Amino acid sequence: MKKIRTKTGNEELGAQLRPIVVFHALLNERASPARILGAARTAASVLTSEMIARLERTIAELDEMVQRRLSELEADLRDMARSNGWRLEGTWPTFQIERGVEVRVEIAQSIVRVAGSPVDATDTVAIGDAVREATRDLMPKTFSSQDMLEQLRRSHAALRPEGGQVPILDLYGRFVMDSQSQRFWRDATADRFVAVSVDQFRARLSRMLEDVHVALDGSELRLLPPIDPKDALFIYLPVEARFGYVGRIEFVGRR
Repeated sequence: MKKIRTKTGNEELGAQLRPIVVFHALLNERASPARILGAARTAASVLTSEMIARLERTIAELDEMVQRRLSELEADLRDMARSNGWRLEGTWPTFQIERGVEVRVEIAQSIVRVAGSPVDATDTVAIGDAVREATRDLMPKTFSSQDMLEQLRRSHAALRPEGGQVPILDLYGRFVMDSQSQRFWRDATADRFVAVSVDQFRARLSRMLEDVHVALDGSELRLLPPIDPKDALFIYLPVEARFGYVGRIEFVGRR
């Protein structure tokens, strides 16, 4: 025998409010005055005192649910990181995942920014999907800290052959250029371009700093603070066991 599905209270309320949704849609579509008038009259007819009271109760219930989920968000983020094997660091409301992806909670807007992109703060599934996508290509499978350091040294030398400090964002730009293959420079099409996002660069630089800071020629990588944080990258500093802003980089003591 076919099962008869009964509507929940919220579904029933939604069905009753459908004329108001139609009215709103017609306004946005700039429909004819006659169509909007008809829709407005239908919408007004459904707004009984009983329906308004039900709507107010539903709003109160949903508001309570949103507040509860927001209050549990930090615990949810930490549980999510543990279950997925992600390294999560930082303190409320800004966290770093895998030392490359920033997760920033904006309570007033009820959103979480994952690598800058807004996600509904009450939707933990969507947050998890966004983090999963952002962390997927952070580290190449064949990553080598020494190779990363040597490429940084070459990029630094291309910008400052005489040595000295280089703004980290300038170095990042040169690093991306130096990551391209000869095939790309012979025919610079989009499908041949090797992208290196800022998040990928931060994660790889952080991993490299955990392993090595002296290049094969004996020069030592040094990180210096920025004059202005907007010209810096927020990366993990293993020597200090914390995240900090790095604005300039230099290689010193070359043999």
